[in-house]
Amino acid sequence: MYKIVLSDSDSDASGELDDAARSNKTPAVDTGSDQVEQAVITQADVDEIDLSRKRSIEDSAPQTSKRRQLSTYRSRRSFNLEELPLIMDAQSEGQKVSLALQKLKQCQNVYDFSDSDTQLASKEIKRNALNELIDFVSLAVMPLNDRFHFEIFLTFSRNIFRTLKPKLKSDVDVEEEEPALEVAWPHLQLVYQLFVGFFESFAFELGLAKKHIDQTFILNLLNVFNSEDPRERAYLKAILHKIYGRFMVFRAYIRKQINFIFLSYVFESQPFNGIPEFLDILASVISGFALPLKDEHRTFFRHVLLPLHKPARINFYHASLITCMVQFIDKMPELTSEVFDALIKYWPIASTSKEVKFLTEIEEILTGIDAEQFKNVIDPLFKQLAKSILSPHFQVVERALMMWTHEYIWSLIQENNIRVIPIVFRAIYKLNKEQHWHKNINTLVTHAMKSMLEMNTDLFEELALQHEQDEMKAQQNMTAIALSSTNTESEGELTTCDSFSSMEISQPKDLNQPIELSLISPAVDSRTRESGTFTQVLPNSISMMVDDQQLQMPPN
Repeated sequence: MYKIVLSDSDSDASGELDDAARSNKTPAVDTGSDQVEQAVITQADVDEIDLSRKRSIEDSAPQTSKRRQLSTYRSRRSFNLEELPLIMDAQSEGQKVSLALQKLKQCQNVYDFSDSDTQLASKEIKRNALNELIDFVSLAVMPLNDRFHFEIFLTFSRNIFRTLKPKLKSDVDVEEEEPALEVAWPHLQLVYQLFVGFFESFAFELGLAKKHIDQTFILNLLNVFNSEDPRERAYLKAILHKIYGRFMVFRAYIRKQINFIFLSYVFESQPFNGIPEFLDILASVISGFALPLKDEHRTFFRHVLLPLHKPARINFYHASLITCMVQFIDKMPELTSEVFDALIKYWPIASTSKEVKFLTEIEEILTGIDAEQFKNVIDPLFKQLAKSILSPHFQVVERALMMWTHEYIWSLIQENNIRVIPIVFRAIYKLNKEQHWHKNINTLVTHAMKSMLEMNTDLFEELALQHEQDEMKAQQNMTAIALSSTNTESEGELTTCDSFSSMEISQPKDLNQPIELSLISPAVDSRTRESGTFTQVLPNSISMMVDDQQLQMPPN
């Protein structure tokens, strides 16, 4: 049996060690072995505890670098280990299992990786033991006994379950800041590999494992999802997915606890790093929901998932959220209108990146719904899209116009052009007329104009004429107000007209050039301008050039 000697310790064990030092008693050391020497606590150990407390205070200083190293991995008891024989050198299966149990006990010791120069030999012994155990488990041909299950679950719990340090504020923008990586990852990764491999091996016995997985174990597992290290969260996701699939008794509890975390994040602004991993797991869970959906699942959709669109920091989990939305709509298409209502309700006002994300989600959902569901969302959806088309930020405009290039969405719009075109026409027409500084946007606007013209030429011409008339009336009214405020001798009379002399619509050969709609209005002489009276000659007809053909329309 190996020998364990107490070495450095940290603040987690400080209360126990301080009490022992004051009472001059030696605390018992639980190593899982009957043949272990008692460790003697000296004053040097207590001094080391005080130093570790000071270091933890110094560690709380603000961080300025993008790449941070996170040291949440402090040992409760740091033991110096002695190397054991290799498992593969054992003569019998019983000896191999016995050696594996001893090495599992060794791996239950946790070391402080914030100081890379301490206990190097013990760290290396533990690393080698973990690698041996990974190979031993993978080669198992039958389930191992209950003692082995107990020790491997204990090894996982002592290494993985820990209090995570809160994220320190920094001057670096949240979007640009890189995640903090766990400095103890050389050991953590091997522990995760051992546990995942154990679940997938013949050594695992479901009946024996049920003794060691309870609600406390699951709750501790969920809490570790708050780790900043994405590598760790990836392993946690795999483990939680396996537990959810094999232990049906805990499924409702897992969903309930995840809901609590989501609600705390949305309504109490409690930060949590594992939201995208939870959503990934739930996406696969949602796909397995039976139809018709239970009230519990509908409540989860309405009161938990949809409010996740509210937080400002949606970027890091939005892709996973879209997957969940699509999964629910596939299960129950009637939920489509509720998704769009939530998007409009939580539509960002000052966040360009979030608005682009919302537009991406809209396109993703539109590509998966049928024509009947599309009809139910036309009015609120395209009113919002019209606002986005006139956004001052080019990325928002570009993303909104990109929907006109999607073949399936274009077909939905074409089928309902009488309802869609009047809603978005003014925004697209105005953008085409003003000539955006971004070349790609001008190309997209030209494409949208041509699409509307092809869908319904009569409606397009009617809306174009009405838009020009409205603009002229507004301009004349503004001029009349200006004249009336400056002319103190006489009040100007404003005579508006209901039509123009002519209007031409021409499509350029180059798609990068906008469609030109030119209005030919009668001249206004200087005397009429001075008197404040505007008159226009009503034409006999209105001429429009469309595809090199002249169309005649009677005046209003």
